[in-house]
Amino acid sequence: MKYLSFRTTFTLLALYAVGLGGCAQPAQRTTLWDNLSTLPASFRGADSAEVLAYFQHLKALSGNALLAENTAAAQALSKQRSDSNRLKLALLLLLPNTAFKDEGRAAALADEVLNNKNADAPQLKQLALLVASVANEQKRQEERYQQLAQKQKDDEKRADALQQKLDALKSIEKDLIKREDTKSIKVK
Repeated sequence: MKYLSFRTTFTLLALYAVGLGGCAQPAQRTTLWDNLSTLPASFRGADSAEVLAYFQHLKALSGNALLAENTAAAQALSKQRSDSNRLKLALLLLLPNTAFKDEGRAAALADEVLNNKNADAPQLKQLALLVASVANEQKRQEERYQQLAQKQKDDEKRADALQQKLDALKSIEKDLIKREDTKSIKVK
């Protein structure tokens, strides 16, 4: 099975959000959780569109704003354990190059949405399936990266040990050549 790269998948998610939202975009704020009522009316009724608009908002944030958003998203989920809040936090946890990136927790949150019999909105299950797939694939890729990094370290240690042995053999060879040269000089 062929998997899409992380960048490609999230680009597709962003394009999907833009397509659902038309030309309307939510205003940029410190955190989107502060005032969800400022979202355009087309986003308020559609949970999956709201989640995707939230993701689009996240892509524009920098490091400190993302940390604040992570805190706000976690608090919002603890106050209201809705499927859309779970998916928003899951998307936030999948962002690359963040201190709070956690593919395992993101996959678990998406799985909670998938396993929820009383789903807030049925279309969120489709989005949760995508988020879970991306999270699990990222987790597998990270594990594979760790394995390869460990293998590289082991190979480097082995190469260093072999280089030391080679250097020792070269040193012995030089000593033997010097001995032969001194013996041949004495014999003459």
